[in-house]
Amino acid sequence: MAQQDRPQRSLRKDGGPRYYRDWSGAQPSSAASSAADMDDYEDDYGDAYSGGPEELQIVDGFDPEAPAAPPPVIQQEMAPLNVIVPEVPMPGAEPEPKKPTITRVDGGARLKRARRINEIQAEEAAAKAEEEAAREAASRQAPPDQSAKTRSLAKTTARTTELQSNIREIEEKIDETRENVKSTANALSENIRQISEKVTVSVVGGIQKVGKNLNGLISRFGGKKADLDERDYRDEDFEDEPIPSQSRGQQAILDLPEPPPGYGEPAPKTKPKKKADPLDQVPHVPPVQYAALLKEGVLFQTFDKQQLVVKPESLDPETLQTQFVENALQDIRKCIKLVKDLPDPTEGPYTGIPLAYTFKHIREQDLFFFMHYVLSKPDPFRKKTFKISEAFATWILKRSATTVVSEAFPDVRPVSYYPLYQNNIRFQTLDKKQLVLAAGKSPEEVEALFMERALDDIRNCISLVEKFPPATQGPYKGKPLRQVFKFIKERDIYFFLHYVRSQPEVFRGQNFKFAEAFASWILKRSHETELPG
Repeated sequence: MAQQDRPQRSLRKDGGPRYYRDWSGAQPSSAASSAADMDDYEDDYGDAYSGGPEELQIVDGFDPEAPAAPPPVIQQEMAPLNVIVPEVPMPGAEPEPKKPTITRVDGGARLKRARRINEIQAEEAAAKAEEEAAREAASRQAPPDQSAKTRSLAKTTARTTELQSNIREIEEKIDETRENVKSTANALSENIRQISEKVTVSVVGGIQKVGKNLNGLISRFGGKKADLDERDYRDEDFEDEPIPSQSRGQQAILDLPEPPPGYGEPAPKTKPKKKADPLDQVPHVPPVQYAALLKEGVLFQTFDKQQLVVKPESLDPETLQTQFVENALQDIRKCIKLVKDLPDPTEGPYTGIPLAYTFKHIREQDLFFFMHYVLSKPDPFRKKTFKISEAFATWILKRSATTVVSEAFPDVRPVSYYPLYQNNIRFQTLDKKQLVLAAGKSPEEVEALFMERALDDIRNCISLVEKFPPATQGPYKGKPLRQVFKFIKERDIYFFLHYVRSQPEVFRGQNFKFAEAFASWILKRSHETELPG
């Protein structure tokens, strides 16, 4: 039987009802059924499925040259093609869910609508930009005194209304305050008027009393009774009282006593008292030569570690002293700010005076006071070179209370030793030899030899008197014996000879060592030495 083409299973068009051909009248072959099943699978999944290769199997008795047996043909009657029945669900089976229908929309109309919307939005944006540009141009052309806040408030009616109401409230408060100030001013003026009336009454009463007293004085000194009576000083008639006549005024002037001398002249101007300087409490001290410090090996530096006096050995004593004093005072004044935080001295002549004040108003005598201490104890200053400002500040705080200032050295006249020698007043050297032998020598030679050997003998004893304390009285007060012996001068020898001359019985025939006698005199008798007038 020739193979028959299979008609379409469904005749639906455009989503119509689904109809199937009734094949119940005939049973298709297995091959036809498998082909129909495959068609159903392809209708459901389309081309999405493609079976993979299967594994080869060896079939027994396979003869490739033998002709294949034709498949059996099953005779079956076909149902008429015009029999079409609707698809009826089988009883007991769940109804098949309907597939969603998709309604297509015309894409061209929607695209046109979107383009039109974009065009409208672009037109609105252009219009807004033009409005903004026009608004900015108008704001630039506005008057300069119009503030930005006022322009922004003008755009909104609600803000403008609120601002106007606030302005009205402020104006009402200003009016109320003005009324209060006015009432207060009226009350104050009334009080001032009352006070002025009271003052006027008191002043008038005082003037009346003064007039009465003046009238009494005029009557007493002039011998006449004043013709002013009580009614001239009544309050109600004070302003209306006529001015006294010329005769009454002249009479009153004539009756007055003559003024004392100097009356009416301006009082002499009194000069304000000068404020006391705190440094006045520091005692005055005699000057000290810087050359004496140099002889002791004492040198000072400035605050920036420079030599206080450059090449002092090349200067004469007067120039050396002047440069030292000027440079030292100037360097100390430069350190005022550095001593502001240091405490005030609690003892000595500078007690209670701030260091900054002393540094600012330092005087030459303060510098000499410090130099007296350096000369009395030169060893610490000789071993190290100090800045003079630091050494001066340390001395004020710690050593000024213990500094002893010697008295001014008197004017000593030369005295001859030869008369004392003739009076059996002889001296010996440190090794017990006669200091001077006058045999075969003239008086002048004896004088010169005595002065030379006396100075040499004292200088040879410097190390022997280092431990002796300084004198407490006289012109050598506060000066260590070592200093005196080291810087011995002819005037010191003459000063001692004046004492020997006044006390000859003490030295006659004793043959004292000259250095021992001189040292004892400085410590105990130098303040008792009387010099001839």
